[in-house]
Amino acid sequence: MGTGAVRPDPSVKDPPKPDLQKDVQSFAVDVALPRAKPTGTLALTHAAGITKSDAESTAMELLARFGLADKSRAYPDQLSGGEQQRVAIARAFVNKPMILIADEPTGNLDPDLSLEIMNLFREANARGTTVLIATHDRELIRRVGHRAL
Repeated sequence: MGTGAVRPDPSVKDPPKPDLQKDVQSFAVDVALPRAKPTGTLALTHAAGITKSDAESTAMELLARFGLADKSRAYPDQLSGGEQQRVAIARAFVNKPMILIADEPTGNLDPDLSLEIMNLFREANARGTTVLIATHDRELIRRVGHRAL
């Protein structure tokens, strides 16, 4: 018998390590680029290695999903607090992260828009993104009907 040492099986490969800058995404609502329009903000955060036109196309698609297509050329100071919040959330969706962490993502939004945003988080979750949301809005969590801790 051997010494009892455990040796790894060379045929078993470790899973790839996550790229935390790409695979884990959180966002802050109060962080805006003061002179950047929403399309530019979203395009800037898109993963390196794609063309500018593809990044801008993705940005416009996300802005449309978040109800902001008509605000694509507006500067941050021309957006309401809720619109700035939706741009921040859209920015978190750009790279299709494995994990998305959202702290009070609907805090500045009206109840109907809050539900729409939560549904976008649910869509991301259905596509395979783990979504962790911290909120004090128990009614919203009840309406969404997902697991709560």
